[in-house]
Amino acid sequence: MAAKYYKGPVTGYYGKLTQAAVKRFQAANGLAADGIAGTQTLAALKRHMEGGKNTKTKQSEGLSVSVRGLRIGDRGSEVIEAQQRLKAAGFYKGPIDGKYGGQTARAVKRFQVERGLRVDGIVGKETWFAAGYLGSSNSPYLVVVIPESGETLLQVRQYVSNAYPKDSRQDADIYAGTFPNPSSAEGQAEMLRSRGLQARVVYLR
Repeated sequence: MAAKYYKGPVTGYYGKLTQAAVKRFQAANGLAADGIAGTQTLAALKRHMEGGKNTKTKQSEGLSVSVRGLRIGDRGSEVIEAQQRLKAAGFYKGPIDGKYGGQTARAVKRFQVERGLRVDGIVGKETWFAAGYLGSSNSPYLVVVIPESGETLLQVRQYVSNAYPKDSRQDADIYAGTFPNPSSAEGQAEMLRSRGLQARVVYLR
């Protein structure tokens, strides 16, 4: 275990100190922090020791957004995707280089302000959702609510906390969830319709 995470003596014994160090390493690398040095953790540790701490496996890429989010210092395909989405929406003017630096963080903050999200400069789950990444990549079925008044967004957020408007117009459609299959999306839409909201399912591909 790298010295950054493990401070105890090298004994060859997997005790509490080692387990705690494994948990710290897992949390820092977007893995499930269970203290078990399984296949995924060992692979990530090997990359870390070789200096490639940002080259995650596909499984850990899927975990990184929901567990810790993208932030300054991160690199890779997810950063490229975020930069492309932000540039297409007019928030990012820099190069598409896969490096999450200050320019990318500032673009994220501007996007978060526009969408009414928590402004922290981190591309967490809600920011990915708002940027359309989840819908375009692995959850192509989008639930859309047609607003009837200026209060519709607040009503939708009572049931879907990360719902957001398509754009800044008061009468803009409200996006209320993306799903990998039509049945799940229709279930969400039906739940919203049962509460008096005009919801429908749109296929994004």
